[in-house]
Amino acid sequence: MRYGFIGCGNMGGAVARAVCRGVGPENVVLANRTPAKAEALAEALGCRAATNDVVAQDCDVIFLGVKPQMMADMLAGIAPILAKRSGRFVLVTMAAGLSMARVREMAGGAYPIIRIMPNTPVSLGAGMIQYCADGVSDDQMFAFLGAMAPAGRLDAIPENLIDAACCVSGCGPAWVYQFIEALADGGVAAGLPRAKAQEYAAQTLLGSARMVLESGSHPGVLKDAVCSPGGSTIQGVRVLEEHAFRGAVTDAVLAAYDKTKEMGKKLMRIVVKIGTSTLAHPGGRLNIRHTEALVKVWSDIKNRRARADYCIVRRNRPWRGQAADFPPQRYGDKAGRRSRGPKCELMYTYDKLFAEYSHTVAQLLVTWEDFDHPHRLNNLQNTLERLIQLGAVPVINENDPISTEEYSLGDNDRLGALIAKYTHADLLVLLSDIDGLYTADPHTHPEATLIHRVESVTPEIEQLGGGSNSGLGTGGMSAKLTAAKIATGAGVDMVIANGANANVLYDIVDGKDVGTRFLGRKQK
Repeated sequence: MRYGFIGCGNMGGAVARAVCRGVGPENVVLANRTPAKAEALAEALGCRAATNDVVAQDCDVIFLGVKPQMMADMLAGIAPILAKRSGRFVLVTMAAGLSMARVREMAGGAYPIIRIMPNTPVSLGAGMIQYCADGVSDDQMFAFLGAMAPAGRLDAIPENLIDAACCVSGCGPAWVYQFIEALADGGVAAGLPRAKAQEYAAQTLLGSARMVLESGSHPGVLKDAVCSPGGSTIQGVRVLEEHAFRGAVTDAVLAAYDKTKEMGKKLMRIVVKIGTSTLAHPGGRLNIRHTEALVKVWSDIKNRRARADYCIVRRNRPWRGQAADFPPQRYGDKAGRRSRGPKCELMYTYDKLFAEYSHTVAQLLVTWEDFDHPHRLNNLQNTLERLIQLGAVPVINENDPISTEEYSLGDNDRLGALIAKYTHADLLVLLSDIDGLYTADPHTHPEATLIHRVESVTPEIEQLGGGSNSGLGTGGMSAKLTAAKIATGAGVDMVIANGANANVLYDIVDGKDVGTRFLGRKQK
């Protein structure tokens, strides 16, 4: 088997060193954004340097050693090559904060994947590597574990724990080095030569770690065994406690964990459903100023959040007040009314406005049949994925002129939820003329209060649904709750918010308490 590395930084290079020991350097290929870096490491290890394309084409196990914020661009470059491969291969990602599902989406296919969280001591064979996998055969896993064996300890854990594990073993070496340095500083302050103090400190940590691993005893028990009553060690323990040593270390782990989650959120897939009332004036005509404001905010978020992916959902309903342009006697049937020109006006507006911010839009027209038939659904997913990989903003509408009653999606909210589900989105946003879900209808109950978070769409929550108040669209709160059940059931968070102010999108994406957020049921 051939093992390839795309990315030869500190971590990618450390893992490459271990794999070279495990399978032999003749079976390892290195690639890097800066070719000279891959060439230098390949010369040192005795393996071969090549390009990303060569690794993607020829290697059976492909290690993705790039930073999370660079993953999308890198995978977009090799996705066409991966798609053409006939043989089985495995992707191995070590990017903090990016799930296996997210990496697969970026790669453009349901490829076998392994996610690892190594630490830098793997270069010495003393690493701690957590891993999880999906779609990997027994033979592929056996080959992977054999190649990684020289790196150190490997432990299989569920993916929902891997970010926490990374913050202990992946970030931990930096804090251990700090402690070794501080311990040596103390020795120097007490009169030891620097070299001796550092040697004693490092060996002390090495031996203490072995005691924990090999004795099976709790660290507290081992600590107590060193602390004699009234002795010097317990006095040192007392001083560390006075300075909140354990609390500081715990806080460091939690800070790293929060940052890891934040890094994962920077690459977001967002589906936005826009209610007719959000885009139209009260009389029904397109509100160009507000549409422009929405596009500006969308583009800004897409730019600042490391290429956030957007899908926009809007139904092809004609704007009110255009009967003069399209006489009812000529376009009086349902299909005729739905196929009139306003949808072209909106797409023209989107195309023009997004282009001002260097983004491209692409319209997709769908029916219920596209979700109901497996082959058509697969085609729809592949089309959306490819458009997103190309950086386009898909604008998705129901294909009203050819939708029969049997295959009508019914409302925009349902369509948005289905798109969010089948694109594996992180967030679905329903922008309408309402602030969110209330404890009662606020139009008739002034005392009603806004519900900011909904853990589950229970029968009690469903009873709070009402009808549409704007008169411009087809949905209402009941339709939005149905959409919430679809989205959250697929693990997607959903937010209902008032779209009157385009800036509300900033707060929604940043996780602030705006509107009502329905929490997705995360898949195990």
